[in-house]
Amino acid sequence: MNHKIINAYSIQQLTKSIDKHMEEGFTPSLAFIYISPVYSIKKIISKLTIYPFLVIGSTTSGEIFADKMHGIHAVEESIVCMLLDIDPSAIALKFQHLEDKEYYNVGKEIGQWVNHQFEKSATITITSGLAFDNDAYIQGIESEGLEYIFGLGLL
Repeated sequence: MNHKIINAYSIQQLTKSIDKHMEEGFTPSLAFIYISPVYSIKKIISKLTIYPFLVIGSTTSGEIFADKMHGIHAVEESIVCMLLDIDPSAIALKFQHLEDKEYYNVGKEIGQWVNHQFEKSATITITSGLAFDNDAYIQGIESEGLEYIFGLGLL
C-alpha cells in the first residue's frame, strides 16, 4: 500500500495536486479528506466526483498533516488529503443507523460483519454524535478479534 499526502489551501490546489500524482502513475482507490469549515462541502464533493476513488471526509477546526519532508503540522483553514492505493477488493462499506442501542453490542455486530467480509482484517469506522460512546464501540469491535486502526468521529 502506497500513499500520498496533500496539504492545500484551496479546492483548486487540491485537485491540481491529485491530478499531478495521478499523471505520475499513482492510482489511489481511497482518499481521506479533512477540510476546514470555511470551504464549501458541496463544491469539494462536486470536484472530487470526477476521480475513480472512494472519498471519506470530515470537517475539522484544525487540519493536521505529517510527512517526512514537512514534519507534523496543525494548520487552520486548509485541506488535508491522504490518497491510498488499497486493493479495492479489500474495502467494504456498511451504513447503519443506530437508535437506543448498546454501543459495545453495536461494535460486536460490526466486528462480526467485518469477519464475515474478510479474513484477517483491520477496521476503520466513522461514527457521529456527541453521545456516541466510541470506547464501548471499539471494545465491541476488538472483542471479535479485529485490529482497530482508527475511527472518524463526526459531530
